[in-house]
Amino acid sequence: MSGSLAVAFARSCLTVRQARRDRALSSGPSRASSRRDRKVQCNAGASNAIGVHALVFTGDLSSTQGCALATDGAASAGYTLLEIPLMSDDIRISALRDQLRSARLDVSCSLGLSFDDDISSADDAVAERGERRLISAVHSAAALQSSTLTGVVYSALGKYNQPRSEHGMDNCIRILRKIAARLREGRHHGKMICIRSLHGPRCAQSLHFKLTDQSAAASTHVVCAIYVNLVVQLGLEAVNRYESNVINTLSDAAKLVHQIGEPNVMVHADLYHMNIEESNMALEVRKCCESGLLQYFHVGASHRGYLGEGSEDLRGALRALAEGRYQGPLVFESFSSAVVDQNLTSALAIWRDLWVDSADLARSARHSIDVEWQAARRAAFGRPL
Repeated sequence: MSGSLAVAFARSCLTVRQARRDRALSSGPSRASSRRDRKVQCNAGASNAIGVHALVFTGDLSSTQGCALATDGAASAGYTLLEIPLMSDDIRISALRDQLRSARLDVSCSLGLSFDDDISSADDAVAERGERRLISAVHSAAALQSSTLTGVVYSALGKYNQPRSEHGMDNCIRILRKIAARLREGRHHGKMICIRSLHGPRCAQSLHFKLTDQSAAASTHVVCAIYVNLVVQLGLEAVNRYESNVINTLSDAAKLVHQIGEPNVMVHADLYHMNIEESNMALEVRKCCESGLLQYFHVGASHRGYLGEGSEDLRGALRALAEGRYQGPLVFESFSSAVVDQNLTSALAIWRDLWVDSADLARSARHSIDVEWQAARRAAFGRPL
């Protein structure tokens, strides 16, 4: 299929997809349920990807050795997806991509902006720096063959000392809308790209094509990765009040998705943060699943340590996901200053080490997620989907 035909086909698919989502959101649970039924039927036999964050294994992705620690650790522990944090400009993209392929791992990418490049800032110069950083992250995500860039892509990752501003939110919505729209339109400076689905090989009918050359400024050079009915997606992660003043709950995230108004923007939920902010976690998870917006889920303990040893309701959260017929990845996330760098340790307030053995932590979490997810699906439907 030629590049122009591929882009046209992807745009038509997006139009249909957006129309279905709008009808589901405006028509109540019956339409939303019908949409989910079609999705489950399409993915019949496919299971959710079980992933792990690279920072479980290493804080250094700037060396071939560091990249190998992440990919080998994830594969050895039985994960099928590795989440790569694009927090640094010195990641060995080529080596990491090769090692991901060798380990047969799918990949997703995440990012947290800083106060120096916060797109929700009322200072337009700061917001513009944030736009450039997001564009750079999209380049990196596409180079790694990731179909998803998610995280705190809408504000700085850190504690604010004041509420968000109206002008700052205007900047945030404008920039995310522009980037999401350009992703859909396929503006790039000519590269051969193949992106794999996060939902398994049965849905990964990849499409290879060369995008047309663009000689515009760097800010317009945005990679668009196109599948059959799938483009690069931006995920908005709901985090607690100490890490952002823009999105703290799933309803906050859903509202911002609607304000942006692009079909390739989705909600990213995180068990650790929901344990702090949500009044009724199960209800909010089901509601977000039913809307079709929830497409990425972080699993983490309430104290950032071993899964199941904190106060988090892992069983209740996974049961709500199963009842909502969630089809996205389940990605384990945990941090220790024994692994991550000092800047992230400070941003996430990791003042004590609850683990030092990455391999044991990863294996334990993989087992817990598998057992609880299978139990949740049996409880919701009488059998695993």
